[in-house]
Amino acid sequence: MHRFYAVLTYVFLLNFTTVSAASDTKSQTTMQAEVDAYLKPFVEGKNFTGVVLVAKDGKVLVNKGYGMADYELNVSNSVKTRFHIASVSKPFTASAILILQERGKLNIDDLVAKYVPDFPNSSKITLRQLLTHTSGITNINDLPEFERESRFPQTPQQ
Repeated sequence: MHRFYAVLTYVFLLNFTTVSAASDTKSQTTMQAEVDAYLKPFVEGKNFTGVVLVAKDGKVLVNKGYGMADYELNVSNSVKTRFHIASVSKPFTASAILILQERGKLNIDDLVAKYVPDFPNSSKITLRQLLTHTSGITNINDLPEFERESRFPQTPQQ
């Protein structure tokens, strides 16, 4: 029986004092060494597995995979590893929506139909309900075909 290992992707907001206006001259090699040293205990303890990208002013300072993409097959993460982001994107989406509301571009009490008219029941569901998981939309993970279908690429229509 094969064991399934879920690869957890963490978004680390690395607070390096070296990434500051005073460190514009810091080399890419030095930055890489600092990120490696910072993440080493997390990777060794199997508390972090993922890819880290650090950029400043359009220049990539670090772009490296850490930990394992697949423990069973002994495959390491690389910058080309594809991750199933699942719910990791929810806080970013919610933040973007709240910023748009703050800027007067939308209101969380707007109906989904205003933005996605062909979405099922969009004239009954508000953005607030989507954000608070109270829209009544079925959890895709609970659908009987989810396990089978989630293994293959899907189109937006699907």
